Amino acid sequence: PDTRARTRLWRHLLAWSRRTYQDGSRGRGGC
Repeated sequence: PDTRARTRLWRHLLAWSRRTYQDGSRGRGGC
């Protein structure tokens, strides 16, 4: 399997999760 692709996907998911969490915490009105 592609370990690099898997790591890239995991990183993308983590970033998206953190962005969603931050948006919800700020009330979806940041940046």
